[in-house]
Amino acid sequence: MRRFVFLAFMLCGAQSDSNAQWGIRATILHFETLTPRGTFSFLGGLDHDLTDRTAMGLDFTVGVDLFGTGASTQTEYAGYSVDYILTQKSMGLTYRSMYFFADNDGGAAFYAGPFIGFRQVTYEVSPTTYSYDEPSWSRHETGSTTMFPIGMRMGFRGPLDGFSGDIYVGFGFMAGGSDPVKAPYLDSKDRLSRTILQAGYTMGIGW
Repeated sequence: MRRFVFLAFMLCGAQSDSNAQWGIRATILHFETLTPRGTFSFLGGLDHDLTDRTAMGLDFTVGVDLFGTGASTQTEYAGYSVDYILTQKSMGLTYRSMYFFADNDGGAAFYAGPFIGFRQVTYEVSPTTYSYDEPSWSRHETGSTTMFPIGMRMGFRGPLDGFSGDIYVGFGFMAGGSDPVKAPYLDSKDRLSRTILQAGYTMGIGW
């Protein structure tokens, strides 16, 4: 993780000129599909404009349970009716680059560019069954795994001069990682996804 942060900041500082600007931004409305159900995250980010048409950014995300996604879920498995409570936590970093299709020193401009990062995902799951004979898989499980999102992001961002907003969507795939727990009864919406969709709106300031 420390190597990733160091490399990202080195890249952000490379090729900058005297007119390059910096900005910081944050939101609690960064949505992404680490699982098909999707999760919201807190996002804190750093932007760096290299030219009027190019920029780089670094985002730190921490998953938050804004809308009760950890509530009890009921499903069927091996002839049993299973209730379980899944607590999912995540954190990660994303490095992204942006190409603007108009000069970004005026109004909001459309941009697109690739991103790459990592997500550390932790599961804690507690099942119960409607049966007197508890099967071997009906037990409390915890575990974690690391995945690497790679994809494209696009959106509209204002200039880094005072207040700056950024509305965006992204899509890609998740490399690496494996099931963090041995819980075959999990609903498909709670299993790790191999694709990632994300969307959000951040606000910040630039100088």
